[in-house]
Amino acid sequence: MRTFLSPGVKRKSVTNFDRVFSGPCAARKEKSNVTMMQRLVTCIRDCLVELESEDFSDADLEKWAVLIFESMSAPTRMFHGIQHIFDVSHGISKPLPILGAFFHDIIYYTIDGGLSSDQAEVIKGIIDEEEGGVVRLKQNLVLPDGSEEDKLVMTVASIFNIQPGQTLNPF
Repeated sequence: MRTFLSPGVKRKSVTNFDRVFSGPCAARKEKSNVTMMQRLVTCIRDCLVELESEDFSDADLEKWAVLIFESMSAPTRMFHGIQHIFDVSHGISKPLPILGAFFHDIIYYTIDGGLSSDQAEVIKGIIDEEEGGVVRLKQNLVLPDGSEEDKLVMTVASIFNIQPGQTLNPF
């Protein structure tokens, strides 16, 4: 497995980057020896640590960073690439808006011509893709173990006024 974590950096350690603003990875001075992927992994880690999350591993950090990086680097993303997420999060000092900025553009179904395998894995159980390109929000939105309604997905759907079973607008 490839790794994008800086050598010797432990999950909860303080990073050695100079901070320009306060808060997790709000805007780091870019160093030539730090790749965008390393910067992304470190920023996600910093946000989760500030949120006092214990429920993630280095493999999780890497998986999330790769999802963001590959989604934003797709050939169809001519309008903006990976730098866009750092531009959007520039100057933000709170971890949730930073994470929101990082994940806000990862899925553009029509622009990308569908889902990558990593994107499909993330939203597995949320949409149904039918013949002819019809995409619907699943009728029964339950947690992966089937135990109860997925409240997070239902909250996001309600923000966009989307009901279970509704055909999603391709544009």
